[in-house]
Amino acid sequence: MKDFDQKLFKLHQHWLIADSVKEALRAYQNSSSSLTVDLPEKLLSLGRTHSVFDVQKVFYALVYVVVEEYQALNYRDAQIDALLAERDKVETLKRFRNAIFHVQKPLISPKELDFLEADNDGSWIKNLHYAMNSFFVDRLDLMEFIEKYQKKNSCTKTEPDC
Repeated sequence: MKDFDQKLFKLHQHWLIADSVKEALRAYQNSSSSLTVDLPEKLLSLGRTHSVFDVQKVFYALVYVVVEEYQALNYRDAQIDALLAERDKVETLKRFRNAIFHVQKPLISPKELDFLEADNDGSWIKNLHYAMNSFFVDRLDLMEFIEKYQKKNSCTKTEPDC
């Protein structure tokens, strides 16, 4: 088994939170609305689009949470590091995260707009997210960890490997 790196597992947990929001976004985009309110279709559509965008903003902000800790822990990965070398995008993503998780005075915060303009098609953050997935898959032997954890929690103290 690869050496256990508790900090890496903790970082992976935060990546999983971001990834679960991305998956919820995907499911939400592919589902039909169950709203039964009596509103015009255009208004319902606008509300749905706004909701999808809000979930996407939370996903982007959570990706930055992972980036910040990845950098603080001095991990290295060629794909991730190449993307993080685009300092303007990293800095605007940080400001974007702050705008999402802290109330801003302007109705539409420049902190949000700056990142959306810097990564106008979303390809940079998508590539970063996929690079992080590869990083964790390469670094963590999750199946072996789960098996070892399950064995440890299911054995009795009389067994020699407990």
